[in-house]
Amino acid sequence: MESISKKLQRGGNFTVEEDKLLVSAWLNISMNAVRGHDQKKKKTTFWQRMKEFIQQNEPYETNRTVVSLMNRWSTIQFARTSFVAAMGKLKH
Repeated sequence: MESISKKLQRGGNFTVEEDKLLVSAWLNISMNAVRGHDQKKKKTTFWQRMKEFIQQNEPYETNRTVVSLMNRWSTIQFARTSFVAAMGKLKH
């Protein structure tokens, strides 16, 4: 029963600092010339590197899971896409 309740527990909200660190991790990992651009095809390896980068560079330990990082990145991408679309409508 305890393992089920742990799976259902939700972590705290991401802070602005965590969002910035997540974006920084994405830029550093995805633009790594040594690893190549096709590393995103190997999703689990890519996101494990993201998690390791965050753990090495965060000033405090939050222990975010790979799944929580992926979900937050999805939220950031959606907000960015909405912003770009709104800005595009203003220009026309």
